Amino acid sequence: MSEQSILPDYAAIVSDFIEQSCPMFFTNTDSHEVKLTQLQVSAELKKLNAEQKAKLTLYCMDLLCARKDFTSNDLANGDLLARGREDYSTKMYIPTYASFIRKAAINRSPQLGPAVITQYLLKYLLKLKLTLSNEELIILFESAKQLVPCDGGEKSPTIYAGDWAIKRIINQLSSNIKTNGLSDEIIEFINNYLSWRYFKTNGKAILAMKAQLFGLVNEGGSAMPLFELADDDVIADTIKNLIKVAAPPERDMLYRMLELSSGAKAGKPTAAFLEKSKGIIETNKDFFRESMHKILKQLCDAEPIEEAGDDGYTYHIFIDGDNIPIIKGLVWSSVQFHDETMIDLLTKLAEKSFKKIPGQGPMCVIVGNACLYTLANSKGLHGISQLSRLKYFIKQTNAKKIIDSYLQEEAEKRGIKAYEIEEIAVPDFGLQLGSREDEFDGYKLQLNLVSPGKTSLQWLTPEGKAQKTKPALIAKSKKLSDKLKTVQETNKQIQKFSSAQKERIDRCYVEDRVWDYETFREYYIDHGLVGPIAAKLIWNFSNGDQWEAAMLIDSEWLAADGSAISPPDRSTKVQLWHPISCTETEIVQWRARVNELEIRQPFKQAYREVYLLTDAEVITKSYSNRMAAHLLKQRQFKGITAGRSWKYSLINEYYHGSVARPACLRVPAYHLTAEFGINEVYVEDGNEPDGVNRYISTDQVKFIKDDGEVLDLVDVPDLVFSEIMRDVDLFVGVCSVGNDPEWSDTGVEQFSNYWEGYSFGDLNEMAKTRKSVLEMLVPKLKIRDQLRFDGKFLRVQGKLREYKIHIGSSNILMEPNDQYLCIVPSRASETKADKMYLPFEGDRGLSLVLSKAVLLADDHKIKDSTIISQISREN
Repeated sequence: MSEQSILPDYAAIVSDFIEQSCPMFFTNTDSHEVKLTQLQVSAELKKLNAEQKAKLTLYCMDLLCARKDFTSNDLANGDLLARGREDYSTKMYIPTYASFIRKAAINRSPQLGPAVITQYLLKYLLKLKLTLSNEELIILFESAKQLVPCDGGEKSPTIYAGDWAIKRIINQLSSNIKTNGLSDEIIEFINNYLSWRYFKTNGKAILAMKAQLFGLVNEGGSAMPLFELADDDVIADTIKNLIKVAAPPERDMLYRMLELSSGAKAGKPTAAFLEKSKGIIETNKDFFRESMHKILKQLCDAEPIEEAGDDGYTYHIFIDGDNIPIIKGLVWSSVQFHDETMIDLLTKLAEKSFKKIPGQGPMCVIVGNACLYTLANSKGLHGISQLSRLKYFIKQTNAKKIIDSYLQEEAEKRGIKAYEIEEIAVPDFGLQLGSREDEFDGYKLQLNLVSPGKTSLQWLTPEGKAQKTKPALIAKSKKLSDKLKTVQETNKQIQKFSSAQKERIDRCYVEDRVWDYETFREYYIDHGLVGPIAAKLIWNFSNGDQWEAAMLIDSEWLAADGSAISPPDRSTKVQLWHPISCTETEIVQWRARVNELEIRQPFKQAYREVYLLTDAEVITKSYSNRMAAHLLKQRQFKGITAGRSWKYSLINEYYHGSVARPACLRVPAYHLTAEFGINEVYVEDGNEPDGVNRYISTDQVKFIKDDGEVLDLVDVPDLVFSEIMRDVDLFVGVCSVGNDPEWSDTGVEQFSNYWEGYSFGDLNEMAKTRKSVLEMLVPKLKIRDQLRFDGKFLRVQGKLREYKIHIGSSNILMEPNDQYLCIVPSRASETKADKMYLPFEGDRGLSLVLSKAVLLADDHKIKDSTIISQISREN
């Protein structure tokens, strides 16, 4: 039948449809009249055969897509003639069709646009059984794209026909497949069609259509879950590849897990979520575990994707916002697994998620919190031990609070204190007194814990000789190569855990810890990881009212004078030694003993600063001004306070002094909180690009009881007062702009007097301790004859000039005119100083003073032109 011969039939259908539909669509009629009209229209459409109905369907779709805002006048004057498809010769239908539409729009209902009428007819047609070729189905699918706002070009479509049109075209495809089978052409087209951005949303109707399409064109009718994975992050490709290579049963399991996880919107998983995820995972636990290992490893190894924003800023995308619930749900579901690999990967991901991107914030707090939950709720103590370690390295205050709550919950389950659960959860990694050996077919790899955070690896031949490189046989054996990777990963874990244990033990002072000797022996002295750290510290022992201080030397507890103390037994109590409880003579004795044995303590103990109440603080009564009026670098202050478990929120340009922002440390053992007052500093151009103030000033230190009462300083326990003031002194000593050697050239002019006063002013307590150490070290140095002390300075006699290094700031003045010498420290110079014996870890200022002294003693050998020009310059 030719197109000319069927034209009157089409015209009659359209005419009848418009005449019947207009009053139904725009006037109030009862349901019987509506039903009657539908039947009449349906009866007219039945006069056409399936092929004709298909042609009319394509014709109506073509008109809707030709121009989305066409009017009756456009139809009347033939504007649409140039817009019709040539492939279906729709131009020949337009004049007749237009006359009926124009008649209906003007005479029946002026507000009824022809696009609405066309849509109404198309709805009926797509509900009928049509005979459509593959080419026609593809045209319908492609045309439907133009009826959706996201692909509407500059103007949104007049008719939002996306959902119903696509749904009904999918049904036509389903019917066609049942009759004619599935062609490669359709499979390829639909698989590409599924990547259309319309399907990148998580609307329920859209996802259902996507799942139906996927099921039609994929082998076995596998159902796609009702979720969408965003492409714009570091993990989407990994998950899609897992799905692509999985066998149908495993693929369906992944789909079900991803669908379930896509609804993970709460802070913690519900019991129902955990039950459902368990049921899905039980179908193939090994496959899910291996898949999660791959997903977590990719997240741990990947770097955020840089993306330019419309506002001109560059953003770093780690996990796309739409994918965060999915990753969170998968992490929660991993709580069923307790293998070492899973726990370690979750720990690494937690660490990475809380890592800050400058100017943007943590990479992904939501996923980080999910990792913390899973670690806390995994079986055994491995997850708890990792939480304890993370507590000392994650800087975010809220994350620390969450970790503390999980540790408290686990401790309460066991009827012990939170700090006790941290003790018993520390792994020993197979270490014996800080060492372990792993055998590789006769060769041995010896691992030694040198100091907290630092280890050494040494290969030994079958004959026991040291070897610098790994044996050649390892590269030839997958088994040995995998074993070496495991040892190397263990080595990294030992470094991280040993650093955390140093911090944990250091915080024992404000926790008022006392151990019975057996517990102390088990979790400290005899522990493979903690033992080497504890053995370098001084401990107090008591069997009554008196305390005896001792160190473990050659398996014996010896006092400062080298004599043995009373042997500890089961009734002995143990406490970490602090100099505040000792006389000056005892402190000097212990320092001499540590120096004599060249023991490098993991933190300052024998040389620990003691802060006693001053007369001025007795007068001010409830606050201390000792650390007030310092100018600090705020971001540096934020970082170091977090490292010492203080809580502090950054001040930004929107702050303007509206709310007090003290740094706070909760001291639960003494039922009080310490506050260090912080003020905003107004400086021109004094904000970072993200609006955070570069500088802050310091104020009073206060102690507040849990009930809100401000304590008089005389009522604060001496040890607590000393430790809090030591922390505050550390914050000032590290963050003060007075430490910046370049400040005189690049700093804010209005604070130049402060910089001058701090850089070369009186020594604080930490600087006084540093001077004591230098007085012990200088006589042992090769350059000792070129060094001498002059109050707050260490003088260095070089070949070209004489120099004065301030012991507090490490800044330098040159004789004879006190000309300032700017030397920006490098890691290489600090490494030289680190090779010297120092009685404790962690004083960067001490290393700087020593490294600068060594450099300037041979000033004639300096090659850095910026330093040479300053030394040679006349004032």
